[in-house]
Amino acid sequence: MKVAELRSTIRGHSKEQLELLVVELYKAMPKALKEERDIDALVRCPDAQEVRRVKSAKKEALDFDSVADEARTFIDYALRQYYFAPNMYVPKKERPKWRFVAKRLYRSLVQCAADPENLEEAADLVEELYLLLCKAYGVYLFSTEDPFPSVGISQVEFLRQTLALRNGHMDKDRFVRKAVALAADGSSSRWTYSSEIFFVALEFLTIPDLKLRAIDAARGLIAERLATVSKKRDDDERRRVQRNVNNLTQVAFHCYARLGEFEEGIEFFNAHYIERNEEIKLYVVVRTLADFYNQPELILDQIIKAMAKGVRPRPALIELAKSIEHSLKETNPE
Repeated sequence: MKVAELRSTIRGHSKEQLELLVVELYKAMPKALKEERDIDALVRCPDAQEVRRVKSAKKEALDFDSVADEARTFIDYALRQYYFAPNMYVPKKERPKWRFVAKRLYRSLVQCAADPENLEEAADLVEELYLLLCKAYGVYLFSTEDPFPSVGISQVEFLRQTLALRNGHMDKDRFVRKAVALAADGSSSRWTYSSEIFFVALEFLTIPDLKLRAIDAARGLIAERLATVSKKRDDDERRRVQRNVNNLTQVAFHCYARLGEFEEGIEFFNAHYIERNEEIKLYVVVRTLADFYNQPELILDQIIKAMAKGVRPRPALIELAKSIEHSLKETNPE
């Protein structure tokens, strides 16, 4: 029903019918929508001119220093688990509202970043919010196991916005290193594949020079991560570093692949990807080549070389190799 039709329809309703209609519509609205659209203010001040005045006043009241202070406090409290566990700083009834606070802060910071004077600091805070939600996949910071969907912003979109802000104030080398690090550092939700996160970073690496810089950045970050893990005895920390190194390796591999340098990419992968089981390393390379780059001959070559070294590929890879051999024979019967 269009607005004009709605107006025409309700014009003949009685006062009691309109009251019932408003109450039922209010009850049917999700809580997030009520807060986002400030429906309570609309109910209190139904006059259109007054509502516009209230909205205008709210917009003018968006002060970056206040938004930044609130964002820092929110991040600090979240890291201290004040939105999850009982404490004297965040009342019990306010803890479930963290998702609305996070979304509002994200939008306010992005809006404030439009002012060049605020850009770098706003970008810092948006990145901190992104990493906070990533951290919440491995640590109980909020009453959810899926923070990005809870906030209503996909991880892919959040990272894309974070990198767009960073790209607005960083030089090439700093930005490329930041993009590679963020693509590799963040934990992924069950709704998001790691490759989706990698590809967000690759969206910003639009020319060969940037991809080459990204490979160098990944190599440097891998060395830094491995230098720290030798000093750590905690198994969880070792696993975290291993996951990060493997993510960095895959980001670099995708950069090589998009440059058409597949052999170099595979060499880099085999040199840096941490996995004792050679069959698993083979599987990761083959699946990447099959899913994203359509390289059947290279896939077959990798499987054959691995088998020659004593690796026993899983049945799915054996079947894939047979399928490729069959297709190649049909294409080149001689």
